[in-house]
Amino acid sequence: MLGWNEYAKMFVAVLALLDPLMATLIFVDLTSTESRSRRASVALIACGSAAVLLIMSVIIGEMVLKLFGISLHAFKIAGGLLLLLMSISMLQARIGTIKQTPEEFHEAEDKEAIAVVPLAIPLMAGPGTISAMIMYSSKSPAMSHRFILCGIAVFMMIVVYTTMRMGRRISRTLGKTGINIATRLMGLLLAAISIEFIANGLKGLFPNLR
Repeated sequence: MLGWNEYAKMFVAVLALLDPLMATLIFVDLTSTESRSRRASVALIACGSAAVLLIMSVIIGEMVLKLFGISLHAFKIAGGLLLLLMSISMLQARIGTIKQTPEEFHEAEDKEAIAVVPLAIPLMAGPGTISAMIMYSSKSPAMSHRFILCGIAVFMMIVVYTTMRMGRRISRTLGKTGINIATRLMGLLLAAISIEFIANGLKGLFPNLR
């Protein structure tokens, strides 16, 4: 099993990818006309669905790669590039079209069931988060390692659920500027993590680079 410093790094990476404050801001926008009980129900379904998808990524993600004949090193490079693009959007305090396109956002405003799409997918359990969970799960074959990753996913969804429930208060307290500053800081962390993924993938594909 890996050291706790490695798991701390994974936790920070997942936190940066999820960006709870930005997810909460979108949640508040999409549920602005809903009752308190309805908002709580939407938040619970969204976070529960995202948690299930992330846990599935940890458990079967690597098997899916093998099924399609994709090497883990190639996936690390592709995943790292994806995370880098997301980090660039976050540094500009934007969600980025990788997580959600403007068309998806406007379509969601007309839907009654927004918990699964777009809140759970692709806002929280999107391509970047799923890719990161698969790459982290490959770091060790131990079941305890996968169990800890699943625990990280569940804990992060609890954090997001809590911020969603406090969404209006957080939005009023921090304001758009405060949320944008936090998003940019997380984007900077994510950019560094994405470069590490790309470097490790390149070293795996081209051993002479070592």
